[in-house]
Amino acid sequence: MNREKIIPLFIEKLEKELTVISDIAEKSRQSATDKEFKQEAKYDTRAIEEGYLAGSQAKRVEELKQDLSLLQALSMTSSKEIREGSIIKVSVDAKEQYYLVYRGSGGIKISYDDTEVSTLSVKSKIASEILGLEESDFAVVETPRGEKEFHILEVY
Repeated sequence: MNREKIIPLFIEKLEKELTVISDIAEKSRQSATDKEFKQEAKYDTRAIEEGYLAGSQAKRVEELKQDLSLLQALSMTSSKEIREGSIIKVSVDAKEQYYLVYRGSGGIKISYDDTEVSTLSVKSKIASEILGLEESDFAVVETPRGEKEFHILEVY
């Protein structure tokens, strides 16, 4: 796994999503404040709902900006132990998975050389158990689906 190629793929994905969500949030904000989008009947709540939607979208824009900032600030130095910025290959339930460990949101996925790589937030239960581990180490993590054993196969 090449961190110098993978991290920019995550950044590119988030930049695209940020552009789309920013446009949608702006349109929602304009709709919510449009004078023609006023209440037509006593129980017409479209403007209120549009305002809530615009607020949620604005929050998502801020989250994306934060995630982008965190990704752009990641160190490219290598380490044998898992830390923020590490890309790891783990085996869970006999299935290999790749993760980029960082302080932002977990669950963001990209494809690199036909391999799926997901972000893993350092705030997650999994990360709290595996930070500091090295290749060949094991960690048992309590997940919503029960205990899972994580075998660290590689740290990049």
